[in-house]
Amino acid sequence: MKLLVTIVATALMINAASAANQYVEVSAKLEDVISTSLGLAAFRPSVIMTDGQMHITLSPTLLGDYPTSTDVRRIIELYYSIVAGTGYAGSLVLVINNLDGIATYRWLISPYTQDNFDANPNYVMESMQRLNPGLEGIAGSGAWIYIDPNYVGSRPAGEWDRNP
Repeated sequence: MKLLVTIVATALMINAASAANQYVEVSAKLEDVISTSLGLAAFRPSVIMTDGQMHITLSPTLLGDYPTSTDVRRIIELYYSIVAGTGYAGSLVLVINNLDGIATYRWLISPYTQDNFDANPNYVMESMQRLNPGLEGIAGSGAWIYIDPNYVGSRPAGEWDRNP
């Protein structure tokens, strides 16, 4: 993890003229770290990093296969280690697609909420439970955002504006 933070810090120190290239390189390195070091290759991680946002998308390849709360926590920890090691001030947007592509589960994490995250080791699980009292984890959560407006069970957009 320290090596990744060093790589990210070095890439982010490149001058502003090559900002687009630096973020492309860092995004590719983050995809590799999430796939290999975090062991989430089966979710085909995709990372797009900009000045204001680190957007990570995970897409399951098997029906009913979703990242666990531990997986989500490790991604958030990776993000906070980058924030601490580089001064990066963009938010983390973690999107988990469902297999049929009609819905996503979205986490929005600010670089300024790390104290709350660190103070509660069960932060991710408790957030999932608040959104999904049935305790089924991500798969059964009420936080799914339906992309297809024709999907039976879709809700008006305002009902999905809750952040975990």
